[in-house]
Amino acid sequence: MYPLLYSSENLIIDSYSLLFFLAWIVGGILFYYSVKKHGLDLETMLTILCGCAVGALLGSFIFNLVLFGYEDFVSKLYHLDFQGMSVIGGISGGFIGVEITKKIVGYREYTGDLFVMPILIGHSIGRLGCLFGGCCFGTQCFLPWGITYPLNSPAYFHHLHEGMISINSLSSLAVHPTPIYEILFNLCLLAILLMNKSWFHISGALFRTYLVAYCAFRLLVEFVRADTGLAIFLGLKPIQINLLLATLYFSWWLWKNNRPKPKLSEY
Repeated sequence: MYPLLYSSENLIIDSYSLLFFLAWIVGGILFYYSVKKHGLDLETMLTILCGCAVGALLGSFIFNLVLFGYEDFVSKLYHLDFQGMSVIGGISGGFIGVEITKKIVGYREYTGDLFVMPILIGHSIGRLGCLFGGCCFGTQCFLPWGITYPLNSPAYFHHLHEGMISINSLSSLAVHPTPIYEILFNLCLLAILLMNKSWFHISGALFRTYLVAYCAFRLLVEFVRADTGLAIFLGLKPIQINLLLATLYFSWWLWKNNRPKPKLSEY
């Protein structure tokens, strides 16, 4: 855990915020590359990207408001504190932002496929920020790859509050390295999607496949996440119920729409 990269009287650079912005920069460059590769109108696509960025930021903040309450939301917004930003809120808000922007500029084609590579790589960079910043930590882990967080980290305070460690403890208990799980998942999914382009028969299928895969994966990871609330129904947290519904809906969309066109009979 390396939350601070540089600190002085006039400037503080924390690892989470730096990697958060780096994720957006790399994602933006990859999006630009995709736009040029497909020969699309650059001005229109960059406008849509701006809509995505605004929507993603608002979605992340609003999701934090739901999870952590009004006071924390206002404080983060005022100080432009990006630590603990919600990926689920970001994806949802970004999707809405793109659709609103497309309506404004009058663009009717699917654009989601252009965002898949930027999201997967940008998300991986952002999760490094989570790992270094100490947020998004897992539940107690008894496996060899469990990691501990130092004194005064979010995991440390969580374990102290739950009575799992004493005030004299110098670190948290070993927990699941959930940011690393997501980094590995993103990179593996990226490789699988790039090697299996024949799966996608219509525009928009790539993005929906990503949504199905990530929502299903995140649904499972939530069982070993310690910072996203408690189960409320059938052992599922509120976020897991939403993820389950999203997985089912986009799976249905793919089953209904992503089918190869029948070949014309030859006479």
